[in-house]
Order: sequence, then C-alpha cells, then structure tokens
Amino acid sequence: MPQAEPRRPSAEPAPAAGTPRPGQPARARPGSERGEALTLWLGLLLPLCFAALCAIQVWELRRDAWQKAERNAQNLLAIAGRDILRQVELYDRALQAVAANLSDQRADQKADQGADRGDGALPRPLPRQLLFAPAAATTHLGSMVVMDASGEIVASSDPAVGSRRDFSGHRFFLRHAGDPSAGLQISHPFPDRYQQDHLIALSRRIPTADGRFAGVVVGTLRLAYLRELLDGMEIGRASTINLFAADGTLIYRSPAGGAQPGLDLSRAPTVRRFMAEPRGVFTGTAAIDEVERLYSFTRLGDRPLILNVAVSTDEILRGWREHAAWIGLAVGLLSLIMLALLLRLRQELRLRRAAEAVALAEGARLAELSETDGLTGLGNRRRLDRLMALEWARLQRQAQPLAMIMIDIDHFKAFNDSQGHPAGDAVLRGMADCLRAAIRPDVDLAARYGGEEFAVLLPEMPLEGALRIASRIQSQLARLDLPHPAAPGGRVTVSLGVAARIPAPGTSAEMLLRAADAALYEAKHLGRDRIAAAA
Repeated sequence: MPQAEPRRPSAEPAPAAGTPRPGQPARARPGSERGEALTLWLGLLLPLCFAALCAIQVWELRRDAWQKAERNAQNLLAIAGRDILRQVELYDRALQAVAANLSDQRADQKADQGADRGDGALPRPLPRQLLFAPAAATTHLGSMVVMDASGEIVASSDPAVGSRRDFSGHRFFLRHAGDPSAGLQISHPFPDRYQQDHLIALSRRIPTADGRFAGVVVGTLRLAYLRELLDGMEIGRASTINLFAADGTLIYRSPAGGAQPGLDLSRAPTVRRFMAEPRGVFTGTAAIDEVERLYSFTRLGDRPLILNVAVSTDEILRGWREHAAWIGLAVGLLSLIMLALLLRLRQELRLRRAAEAVALAEGARLAELSETDGLTGLGNRRRLDRLMALEWARLQRQAQPLAMIMIDIDHFKAFNDSQGHPAGDAVLRGMADCLRAAIRPDVDLAARYGGEEFAVLLPEMPLEGALRIASRIQSQLARLDLPHPAAPGGRVTVSLGVAARIPAPGTSAEMLLRAADAALYEAKHLGRDRIAAAA
C-alpha cells in the first residue's frame, strides 16, 4: 500500500491544471470543462439568436406587406374618389346650367309680358332641346326632368317620361322646397324601369329672382358608370370597393357579392365608423359576408358620399405567410443542423475529455510509480528529496522546525546471507508497515532511502516529538519479533538517528539530512539497536 504524501499547505507549488499530484485521482482540466460548457452554450445560443433575427425579419416583412396594402388602398381610393367626384361635379354643373336656362327663359317671358305675375311659375312651354343641351355632353346620364313648385313635371329630356306625375311628396323635393341652402341632393339607388340597372337621382333647387322656390331639376345617373369604373380596378380576391350615401345606405359594391344597391347598412360597425369620421384606416369585419378586411375610407369632398376600399387581410398576408413559411422552414432546418453538429461536438468533447482523463490517470500512475518504492510501497529517494526541499522552504518562511529520522536495519547483510533474499524482502516490507503505524497519516513521509535504510520526514516537529516517534518505530518492530539468527539478540533490530532544525535563511535541507545521518552513525557506533539524537 503506497504511503500517503505529507501535507504541504504552501511549500509545494500547484501542478499544471489537470495534472494530479501523486496519489490523487485524475480529473479533467477545469479549463477544458469551462471551454466545453462555453462551446455548448454558444452552440445553443447561436440558433436562438438566428431564430430571433429571422423572427424580426418576418415581422418586418409582415409590416411591409401591411403598409404596401394601405398605400395601394389609398391610391385606389384617391383615383376612384377623384373620378366619382369629377363625374358628380359634371352632373351638378349640368343641373345648374338647366336651372340657369330656366331663369333666363323666365326673364325673357316676363319682359315679353311686361309684368311679373309674382307666382314664381316656370315659363311654358319649355323647349326640350335648348333646355337640356348642357346635359347632352354627359355620359351615363339618364333622363333629366324639371318640376315646378307643385311637384308636377313640366319638362323632360326623355319624351317617354309622363308629364302628369306628382313628386311633391318625395324626400328630395321636400328638402329643396323647405331649405334654400340644400344644394346638390343625391338620392338612394332605385331600379330603372326600362333597363336592368339601378339609378341615383341628383337634384337642385330652382329659385326665382328673389330667392323663392320655383321648382326642382332632377337628373338620374346610371350605376353602370360605377360598374365600369370600379369593377375594372385590381383589388384582389375577397376585397371590395364600396360607395355609400352619407346616411349609411349602400349605393354600389364592387364586386356585388349579393349586396344590392339601396341596402341600409347604417347599423354595421364598419359603416358607423365611416359615418362618424371624415377619413381613416382600420381593420374590421364586414357585415355582409363576415370577412375581415383592411378598410380605407374617405368622404368625397363636401358631397354626401363615402367611398371605401376594403382589402381582405387574408389577401394582404397570403404572400407574407408563404415567405414566412419558407423562412421558418429554412431556419428550422438550419437549427436542426446546428443542433446535430452541437450534439456531435458534445460527443467529441466528451470522448476527448474521457481520453484526457485516461491520459491524466496514466500520467498520475506513472508519476506515482516514479516516486514509489516498488517493494515496500513507501516513497523513494526521489520523493524524499523533492518533499524535503519543499518543506524546508515552507518552514523557513514560517520559522517552524523540520525533523528527520534516519533508520538502518542492523546486520541486514548477514540476514540476507543466512536467510535469503525473499526473507530479507519480507523484513523490509515489515519495516515499512512499522513506519506507517508510527507516523502521522497525511502529514509525515516515510521513504526507503536505499537498501536497508529508511527515512522519515516530520514537518513542524521538534526534536522531542521526533524522538517519541523513533521510539514508537522501535516498539512496532519489537512487536513483530522477527527472528535474526546472525544478530546478537536473535531478533531483527534497527538503529535510528534523529535530527531537527528550524530552517534558517540561506540554508538547505542537506544540513538536516547530514545531521540525521550523523546521528544514525553515532547510534550504530554505540552498538546498534538504539536511538541517537543530533546536537
């Protein structure tokens, strides 16, 4: 059994990282373990960082797709709104021109008659071609009619329109009759009796020279115009363009999708928002088909019209989802590859650490063997010299004593000659057991100095304590009672030389070794089987 190395708190320098002292188990270098842990953490962190960056990129792509959809919707809104508003302005100017023609004819008729009847009546008969000439240049305009203050049609651009119809109870007529500042009025859509289409009516008040109510001029606009304008715009599937009256009534929807002109949607949350704000952008769900859309809306100037472009959110995000899916797939595959490489690296590091541990253990074993006596298991001369120098330097700084016992087996050559080398080896092993039993474990060092000579190194031990340990060694050997026919007493005995010194600056451990060796020589000179102490 190898002798434990003495405790050396500060004298012996620490070995290189991962290199065990003799007698200590081999273990991996701390730097290697830290490097492996750092590598694994970096290997895990890199895919996470890459995934986070890709997630940010995907979010940016989503935001870009959304902003692009908003810009496109605003552009469509501007183009369609400008066209519709321009057409309404054209029709309004045509209505105003007809009203002006009526005023001119009425003035001419009064001049011819020489007096004003004062009843506000429109001049009769009204020449159709001259009266409605301003409306001839407009497109998609239906019939245009003139009503007097009683609501009776007095002139029409279409001869087929009956002149006896009474419109005095209609909303637009009552509005013009009661409000001189009503301006242009736009009706709700209504079916055309002669064509498979819908119409909206645009009307203006006809005043007398002194501002009294003289009648109404009304023109109809076919929704075919809106169909040609809006249906030709590229807005994507499940997206719509809608024109509403200011009170939330649907005038036209493209594509129709089952929503007929004239449908009252004023209670729908989206339409209520149209009615409450002059313009805006928001996301909502349509009341007609319950599709979620991005709504961009605006009022058309000062006209009682609201136009909105509703783009399906699914349409907006379809391309983004495809890109996100490909990016996610690429990131997932790359992360899996990186994780696979990380696991492989971890396995390689473990194998390397295991090989390192084996190499360190083998190095520790070889180091132990290089400083261990093969026969007795005690330290050899090399270990004694190394540790004696280290303890001398340490105790020199601490001003503590260092003691040494030199031991020689008496008449050992004669024992070998008479009993044989195997018996001599047994005596040496027994002597080693005696030393182990007598010294302090893990503090003192027992070593085979050479042949039948042994040495014991006793750190922080004064001479008196060293003498007691020397006596203990003698007692342990006496208990073994090893026969020695060639010795005077018939038993194996030892001579011991004891020395203790407080290391002084500028000295070396050689002086302690010489002193203990001199004391051993003195013990042998005095007759052997005794202990001698150096002065």
